[in-house]
Amino acid sequence: MKARILILLSGICFSAAGVQAAPSLTLTSNPVNLSNLNVGQSITVQVNLGLGGGPALSLLTSEIDFSQSIFAMPTNITAGPIVPDATNSFLGASFSNAADASFDSTFTIPSGQHIVVGGDFFSFNLTANAPGTGSITFGPASANDTSGGEFDNIGSGSLAYTVVSVPEPGSVLLAIGSTFLLIARPKRPQNLLGGSEGTLATRASS
Repeated sequence: MKARILILLSGICFSAAGVQAAPSLTLTSNPVNLSNLNVGQSITVQVNLGLGGGPALSLLTSEIDFSQSIFAMPTNITAGPIVPDATNSFLGASFSNAADASFDSTFTIPSGQHIVVGGDFFSFNLTANAPGTGSITFGPASANDTSGGEFDNIGSGSLAYTVVSVPEPGSVLLAIGSTFLLIARPKRPQNLLGGSEGTLATRASS
């Protein structure tokens, strides 16, 4: 009986040791607060990898989606420091409504270098072109690890934003000038009898 219990406990421990957390991707931004962006303002979006204690990654891909009616095409798609031999292993692509990036260890020199730590996978810049609200979200995101594990839909979370219009400099100056004229405009003089100048002239001639 004791032998069976020991065998059962050993199997449970082995199974628990073999369970490893899947890799995950999350989003951050600079500036952190995107609730009051101006038209023409640029932001940096960062895609961050968490390995969760699992094996190194041989393949990692991610797509980030946004509204093309509010933001221009992404620029400066750059691999993060966790990507080995980024010159050969990393590929970034810009689309009207998405930024796409992938790492493949088969293209590293020498071949077979892997992502072994979590951190910044890649980043890119977005510039607001029009006012509006929405969220920057994950599209397809997947990874393969060195033990043969395949993981889909590993991206989670989003970045909510609000973009507002900036008044034209000319309209601001016009508004300031109009306010100044209203304040500085003198009152029409009144005569001592309480009537206007025209009334006095009429009385004098009568």
